[in-house]
Amino acid sequence: MTSSPNKVAGVLVKCRDKVLLLKRSINGAELQGYWSVPCGTVEKGENMWAGAARELYEETFITTKYELQYINHFKIKNNRQFYCYLYSVSKEVKPDIISAPDGYEHNEWGYFPISSLPEPIDPKLKKAIFIAEKM
Repeated sequence: MTSSPNKVAGVLVKCRDKVLLLKRSINGAELQGYWSVPCGTVEKGENMWAGAARELYEETFITTKYELQYINHFKIKNNRQFYCYLYSVSKEVKPDIISAPDGYEHNEWGYFPISSLPEPIDPKLKKAIFIAEKM
């Protein structure tokens, strides 16, 4: 499959009042050193939420058990659109960034209270997290 370079999708994993964030490593493509969500380019012909779920799996080995909820979308670098989806869980799910195929894109992870997010984090992603808090 070829990618659709103008569309990027990511998944915010939320467990009660905490969210899973991963720190972009030096090996990551963009936003090195920033806290982010598992995300990547949506493949041509791939539905947005399916692309987001695929990226979640490729970067963390976390599989979704149901369809993701749309949070919002916003413009990012190079005139691309970032589509953010929510995956709510009742227990914290541990990512495996060592074994996951694209886990190298991150060098740290953690569940953080929405009221105390780590920095640096993209302000547009932070806004999506605050929207998801009410979902």
